Amino acid sequence: MNQFLRLRSFALKLFFSGVGAGFLITLTIPELGRFYYAFQVRQAEQLARIYQGVVGNLWMTLSVFLRNLSIACLMTLLPVLLVCQTLAYRRRHPYKPVDQRTMMRKELHITLTMYSAAILLAYGFFVFGIFLASVFTRDSFHGLVIWILYLVPHGVLETTAMIMAASTGIAIRDSWLRNHDPAISGHWRRICNRDYAYCLAFLMIVLLLSAFLEVYVSKDLMQLLVNRV
Repeated sequence: MNQFLRLRSFALKLFFSGVGAGFLITLTIPELGRFYYAFQVRQAEQLARIYQGVVGNLWMTLSVFLRNLSIACLMTLLPVLLVCQTLAYRRRHPYKPVDQRTMMRKELHITLTMYSAAILLAYGFFVFGIFLASVFTRDSFHGLVIWILYLVPHGVLETTAMIMAASTGIAIRDSWLRNHDPAISGHWRRICNRDYAYCLAFLMIVLLLSAFLEVYVSKDLMQLLVNRV
């Protein structure tokens, strides 16, 4: 199985921990929620003014897709660069007379774990935790339900893709470090293999579908829900 396409329980726990932390902190500091909500509303209004009509919807879909794809690609690329940089640094500055192989594995294991953990926590905290709490403090439980219904059509796909992208460091840690010796120069190139390319292609397809659903389904669903209230 492609290690990059697995939804690990460790990654999900980190993501939902970020969501919970963002929600609780925003309830404690309501000013943060109000500021974040106003920022999101301004962003949505600007997009609505820029992209109008049939052609506008197509451009909005492309804009949302390229934004999400660039973020996902950045999250998948950084772990590879971290491995490359760590190997290059340790060739210039090797460890003191100890087991080089063991020390290198430990260093890369900690680096890749901390990278993915930080990204997953931050993604859950800022993208979902703060926003959902800001909606809750403004519109109570009813408004929160409406926004969750809006997010479901496209958000499930988008969130899954982002969690997979943020988990790239964990995938490299679990598969590459287990099977290869990171102390030997050149082995880091094995990361960019066929599985890695398949992962990028999968993320591209999922995020394109997610952008389409957001513009053509979620947006209309939100309007319908608001009109019925």
